[in-house]
Amino acid sequence: MNPIAVARAAKICALVGFLLPWVMVSCSGTVVRTDTGLSLARGHPDTNWWIVLAAAAILAGLLFSFYPKEAAIKARALLIAAVAAAVLIGAGVAKAYADYRHQLTGPPSNRQVVRFETRYGLWLTLASLAVAAAASGAAVRGRVGSP
Repeated sequence: MNPIAVARAAKICALVGFLLPWVMVSCSGTVVRTDTGLSLARGHPDTNWWIVLAAAAILAGLLFSFYPKEAAIKARALLIAAVAAAVLIGAGVAKAYADYRHQLTGPPSNRQVVRFETRYGLWLTLASLAVAAAASGAAVRGRVGSP
């Protein structure tokens, strides 16, 4: 199968992952909230620009891959977008973690009762980005033909 097509499919899966649960926050054993990638991007109370930029990078890489240029340029765009999106997602989840800690805790002695757990949507998104990066990397190295 063509690596550009694999990378495109993986990017679409990564975007679908934004609609699935990414994090769950609980306090003293009670689930306080579960957020998808999309709801994390909208933020509570402020927009999480790291997640918004990650989604934009995924979408930009996907759209650029349809631009009628040579396969190596498409592959580089997909690779750069996948790596950038993964880094931005990491920063966005770290920001969400810090925001939830700030909102739900009072004195430092209460901090151990708040749990922040990642969910399957986040892992699906990151795994899809890894597949997209690997397929794009294979195309950049020229191991396979152009689309």
